[in-house]
Amino acid sequence: MLPVYVCEDDPAARARVTDVIEKFILIENLDMRLQLATGNPREVLEGIARSRTRGIYFLDIDLSSDMSGFDLAKEIRRLDARGFVVFITTHGELAFETFKYQIEAMDYILKDEPEQVGSRIQQCLASINERMHADDRDETEFFTIRQMDEIRYIKIEDILYFETAAAKHKVILVTAHAYVEFFDNLKNIEQRVGGRFIRCHRSFLINKRHIVTVNAKASSVLMTNGQTCMLSRSGKKELNAHMESSSFS
Repeated sequence: MLPVYVCEDDPAARARVTDVIEKFILIENLDMRLQLATGNPREVLEGIARSRTRGIYFLDIDLSSDMSGFDLAKEIRRLDARGFVVFITTHGELAFETFKYQIEAMDYILKDEPEQVGSRIQQCLASINERMHADDRDETEFFTIRQMDEIRYIKIEDILYFETAAAKHKVILVTAHAYVEFFDNLKNIEQRVGGRFIRCHRSFLINKRHIVTVNAKASSVLMTNGQTCMLSRSGKKELNAHMESSSFS
């Protein structure tokens, strides 16, 4: 059963969020439970340390504490690398900070759209429920990254591409919501992820499922996040071979 945590410093807002969560879990008979609703971010971390299970986290950003919602989410990622993080806040202008903190938030819900807050929370819970049922728990479906004393698990299907970093011996993993830089090389990663990825350039290893268009004239590949990856001559040949065999889906 997935534990759900709510961290919101405003008691009225916290009550509204928890009410939506509890009612939706009950009505949909989800395998989840409201574990903790608090305004204290440290209580959330203590709860995670005790449970040591994958969880769902609905967080405000301004917590009237020495720890912001972003700080809390970063600590959550350290303790629960595969947890689901959702921000509920009035600070729409801070959405891009999730990239800076490498949080990989599932959603960013704005409080100033009250008519949508409840439905967005429900959508998140429903989506998480579907993911959990679809997950066959096969570890080969996750790409693992070791960073210092942390291990991160990222679904291979969520990875758009890998790119050689400017820093020596480092690679950047790119998803729709995050950029993760770590020590490795593309040759080694290519062996780990198998045939779902194509080495389109010496600096790029791309996920076939996230290709939008291939521009042979510009020697580039447009990905689903709007970014382009460089395309080499050998990469063009490999992409052509895959297109001819209808490998894209």
